[in-house]
Amino acid sequence: MFYNRELGLKLPETALNSRPNRFVKIVYDGERAIALPLGYTQNSAGEISIDEPGAAIVLQVFDLHARGLSEEKIARKLEGGLSPSGIAWTAANVREILHNEDVYHSGLLESDSSLHLPPLLD
Repeated sequence: MFYNRELGLKLPETALNSRPNRFVKIVYDGERAIALPLGYTQNSAGEISIDEPGAAIVLQVFDLHARGLSEEKIARKLEGGLSPSGIAWTAANVREILHNEDVYHSGLLESDSSLHLPPLLD
């Protein structure tokens, strides 16, 4: 159970994990945390960099989408590897990556404009 003191909310972990948008800030005991999109990683010092294995998947998803494959077909092509959430690939995982195309181009998150990520897409 996560408890947000600022809002007085009690949320089960499954409610947070099942949200369709991974860019959800969780305010917990006054600390802010943000889930980075696939392709990025954060070290213990708080520095954000490109996660090469994740970035390769992101580039593959956009390449397959540009070739005209549907989200379902892309998910089938990615089967065998784990999705960002650690479960089997689904069209929803692929849709989330495609939905965040602007983030991968600009490096700016909708949920935190002060956070700048290195762009993954040209």
